[in-house]
Amino acid sequence: MIMELTITQAHPSDAKSLELLYKQFVNNPNICVTPEQLELLTHDKFNYLFTARFHENIVATAFLTICRDVMFGDQPFAILENIVVDSLYQKKGIGTKLMAFIQSYCKDLKCTKIMLLSSSNRENAHKFFRQCGYSDAHKHGFVNYINR
Repeated sequence: MIMELTITQAHPSDAKSLELLYKQFVNNPNICVTPEQLELLTHDKFNYLFTARFHENIVATAFLTICRDVMFGDQPFAILENIVVDSLYQKKGIGTKLMAFIQSYCKDLKCTKIMLLSSSNRENAHKFFRQCGYSDAHKHGFVNYINR
């Protein structure tokens, strides 16, 4: 297990490292992470791009959106997307630490729940999410890709 892990929000200077990490996750030539995008996120109080660093190298990331919810007063809910651990660092506890950090962060914001989607063929990821306390027993996710 890696102990020297630091979890922070992404900085504009992380653009290239994040782009390379996303390219491990998804085979898509249109992946493009720019410093300008990351700069905008540093000022956004509802969207967070977290990075996990080991010896200053980004080894994992996750994107969190906090959504207002009218059903439960002022309690928001969260959507978690693009959870990626560098293939060289998988199965070392990094993803578990990142997920625990995010859960604690959402708990502090009084979120009612954290939702995530995962591609149907990613069985290892599904097993990991279940180990982190997520369930797919009661809800189904649906996606309508409208601009790709």
